[in-house]
Amino acid sequence: MLELFESFGSEIIKVAWAVLRRLLFVVFLPLWLLWKLLSFLGRSIARFAVSSFRNATDNQRFFTGRLWRALKTLLKTLFTQPKSFFPVLFYYVRRGLGQYKKLARYLLLLGIPAAAAVILFFTVRYYSVRTLALKLTYQGEVLGYVRTENDYLLARRQAAERLVSGAGDVEEALASLPDAEESSELVTENRFISVRDLAERLVVRSSLATVPACGVYVDGEFLCAVPNESDARGVFRSLLAEYGESGDGVTSFAEEIDYVQGLYPANGNVVRDADALSELLRSARENDVYYTAEEGDTPALVAARAAISLSELTALNPSLAAAETLAPGTKVLVYRTADLLTVKTVKTEVVNVATDYETVEIPTDVMYLGTTRTVVNGVKGSDQVTRLVTVVDGKRVGEEEISRITVKEPVPARVQIGTRALDGNYYQPVTNLGGILLWPAIGPDRINSDYEWRWGKLHSAIDIGSTVGTSYGKTVIAAAEGTVVISGVHSSYGYYIRIDHGNGMETLYAHCIAGSLLVNVGDHVYAGQPIAQIGQTGYATGPHLHFEVIINGTRVDPKPYLGLTSY
Repeated sequence: MLELFESFGSEIIKVAWAVLRRLLFVVFLPLWLLWKLLSFLGRSIARFAVSSFRNATDNQRFFTGRLWRALKTLLKTLFTQPKSFFPVLFYYVRRGLGQYKKLARYLLLLGIPAAAAVILFFTVRYYSVRTLALKLTYQGEVLGYVRTENDYLLARRQAAERLVSGAGDVEEALASLPDAEESSELVTENRFISVRDLAERLVVRSSLATVPACGVYVDGEFLCAVPNESDARGVFRSLLAEYGESGDGVTSFAEEIDYVQGLYPANGNVVRDADALSELLRSARENDVYYTAEEGDTPALVAARAAISLSELTALNPSLAAAETLAPGTKVLVYRTADLLTVKTVKTEVVNVATDYETVEIPTDVMYLGTTRTVVNGVKGSDQVTRLVTVVDGKRVGEEEISRITVKEPVPARVQIGTRALDGNYYQPVTNLGGILLWPAIGPDRINSDYEWRWGKLHSAIDIGSTVGTSYGKTVIAAAEGTVVISGVHSSYGYYIRIDHGNGMETLYAHCIAGSLLVNVGDHVYAGQPIAQIGQTGYATGPHLHFEVIINGTRVDPKPYLGLTSY
């Protein structure tokens, strides 16, 4: 389909250029030159008349009166005595040149360049619409005009192929064709003839006996001739009907089939009846190669013996796709000869296609440079696409999109991008106190509140703060590698994160700054990875990190896991 549109577009461009060229050289350029010439002559004669009769009003009137009387006489002679028009015209011209020599010389000086311009124009116009062609002549008769000698040789080859049968002698047929004389000549585009028309003219003048028939061409190659075109078309319609009608598309032959009326040789097998043409089109399948299955054969084993892939074997034999073994005696097609014709089906296909979403980046100084955090996950959209699909002999060979309708708009992802400069808190190395967990904060160095009973209930965590200065804004890190299971906000914890480390162990980090959570649920974190910043959200009397260790669902004292037996 794409090739059809390309060829159609090129033809439109050629026609448009030809029309534009004709308008330019035949209409616009002649009118423009004529206008310029008349304007120039009018201005020149007016200037000359003014200069000649300046201060001589009587002479000017006398000259004008004589010129007007001469024109009236010429017009009267033209309508009353046409045969005397040219003698009278020559009389007045000769008389005027004798009496007004100065004006005659001036007009002659103007006429020479004007005539040269007119000659140049018509010369350019003549050669602009003509192309150098190869003229072919035989016994004084012009066979036609072609662009190159290669077109002539190709026409002779086509004529010879038409004159011989499948087993005929092409050289003998070439010898029977007229040997045209070649010469060059400038001609217009409408004088050129096609290669096929020239071949027809050569066949007509061949020394072999010919009969009128309809030639069948497949992709430009001559196949055979049939007595009449209706029989030939009937054979192809019957063959196409054997493949069945396509319920969701248009079925046709992939090859271009032409029917050419002309003269074809009376002898040999060139002109055949409809049955012979049908047999010729089906004969290729007789050379297909089959393998007879033996005991224990499998599709893979047969493919290996035939030196083809298993996918190629199942493409030739679709029924073998689900077969594990083959029954002895099963005929398996392992090689298919190229058919003269292939079936093409063009059908409409409607599918839903996922469309990608965009990612919106949101700069934030709460996060360090090089860190990101997904705020809103992107969701892909969906488009309903209608295509024209071309299938040749069961294989998809091309597709063309003809329409697209948006069914679901994609939802863009929103990702926070850290812009905060890397400071000492970020670069300070993580602390390992000898336990299986890292110290969960960078900077804060003391436990403000221990794992203990207070105010009538168990404080099942340790609160981490700083000995000097504030802990607010300091970096919270993952105490061990794991997967984030909670990243959100709680009435008591404030903004917090919970990480599953496997083997029943989890850790919890609470009272973080709003908007500082750097990881989402499902993220995999490594030991020491920054995950948040210490804040005072939720139920907290001051900025600190509330850190818990949970074993099999029970909160335990974090200190032993940090490598601390006492503090």
